[in-house]
Amino acid sequence: MTKKPRLSSAEMASLWSNCVFISIVHHMLQYFLSNIEDQEIKSYVEYTHSLSGKHLHRFQSAFKEENIPAPRGINSDDIFPGGHRLYSDTFYVNYIAGMAKFALITYAVSSAEASRTDIQQMYNEIVNDLQIINQKSTQFMLSKGIYIHSPYVPAPKEADVVKKQSFLAGFFGNKRPLTVFEINQLFNNIQSNANGKALMMGFSQVTQNKGLREYFIRGKELSNKYVSELSDALNKEDVAIPPTFDGEVTDCTEPPFSERLMLFHVALLGSSGLGNYGISLAACTRRDLAAMFGRIMLEAKTYIEDGWNLMIEEGWMEQPPLAADREALVT
Repeated sequence: MTKKPRLSSAEMASLWSNCVFISIVHHMLQYFLSNIEDQEIKSYVEYTHSLSGKHLHRFQSAFKEENIPAPRGINSDDIFPGGHRLYSDTFYVNYIAGMAKFALITYAVSSAEASRTDIQQMYNEIVNDLQIINQKSTQFMLSKGIYIHSPYVPAPKEADVVKKQSFLAGFFGNKRPLTVFEINQLFNNIQSNANGKALMMGFSQVTQNKGLREYFIRGKELSNKYVSELSDALNKEDVAIPPTFDGEVTDCTEPPFSERLMLFHVALLGSSGLGNYGISLAACTRRDLAAMFGRIMLEAKTYIEDGWNLMIEEGWMEQPPLAADREALVT
């Protein structure tokens, strides 16, 4: 039997981060299942929950096979089902759609960065599962009348080239209309911030920790600010904006999650949002939009770092695998 090569740093990093991510999502879905009212939505969440459980097991098994300790992540001790519900069924469906989209992109990159065929195969199979979830999500939301289409624009009549440097302008003088790339980035970031705002609104209601409550409220306010600024950019061009999910949060104040789960989840949202802003910065050729995303990135990075500090103070931040400390080895 051929011995498998060691995991590369890229493979170890993706396994570690993806294991933590799916542990959060899997147990969020487990909580959702405890109070869903719509039976069609319940069947859809049950299907997604079964796949997330399978994926979590595969990641944990990969660590076991390599004799490497897996991250603890989130487990069943971090959810408290049975009490009053915190979010609506509609929020659950939108949550799954957002997480599936994030995972689909992340796992595809993880597969591309892997060199071991067994790791590539694992990710390819998981990506196939996620493509099915994504398709089911779209069709299900369309059937329920809650799918949010990205804006429509007139189709160009012929191919053309940019003729003036003013195409890049944005601070002074006349601004050109938004490109479809810019519309897509603005729209997607509004959606992700609207989801994040609703999630943190709920977390701020149920946490018993004053420091975390202040942190979640600050995150909610930041998300609200970004939804407003990004929506203004679309409104000025008479382009449709997506709705928010504020109304999908109930008045529950009884915690259904551990403080640890909530802070882990906000850290996850912040990190994924930071990556989205970087992509948006690269995709926007109008200088005013690029500058806006650059500023948002800096603000978001500061917020994320404050969350990491809270995790360290509470003893919750798991240390990922490190490079060898060569200086320590010779002293």
